[in-house]
Amino acid sequence: MKCKVHSEINGLSFCLLVHLSQFSLFWHTLNISNGTLEYTGTANVSTKSNGNNKLIERTFLIGSIIAAITAVMLGGQLYDYYLEKTYPKSELYGRWVEQDVAFYAANEFVLNGAGVSVDGGVVATQFHWDGTYLKFNVGGKEHRFQALNEAFTEMKQISELNYQPVYRVREIQK
Repeated sequence: MKCKVHSEINGLSFCLLVHLSQFSLFWHTLNISNGTLEYTGTANVSTKSNGNNKLIERTFLIGSIIAAITAVMLGGQLYDYYLEKTYPKSELYGRWVEQDVAFYAANEFVLNGAGVSVDGGVVATQFHWDGTYLKFNVGGKEHRFQALNEAFTEMKQISELNYQPVYRVREIQK
């Protein structure tokens, strides 16, 4: 937009066309003569443009929120995929037996592709393994185990504070 300035020296009359924003044009006239100041101004403001701006802003905001939610969900999926490739659950498959107790009182469970089995029955169809911790739920109670060696042949149950038995894999299953 061009800004036009007209002036008269004798009457000190000034005429300005000012572009103040992208969507508004203002026409101002300032006349100074004989010690009096006369000002007239008109504004041509388009409300349609302001409505378009708000629509664009809201669309951008909603799009940003959707993109952020999608990124978080995709990040979780990628992390789970990374864990499965780095620490496959098949490394833990086998019969796990509690150590340092009488053989008739020892707890044991089996991890395999079907889930977690106790006494021949599947008690949990899913378990989570991140390379350090094993987690699964049985009857609403979470069981957590921590791997004690890099060969993944010993784990310590850490879900109970007062008793933390060590389990060792007895039979490896593939």
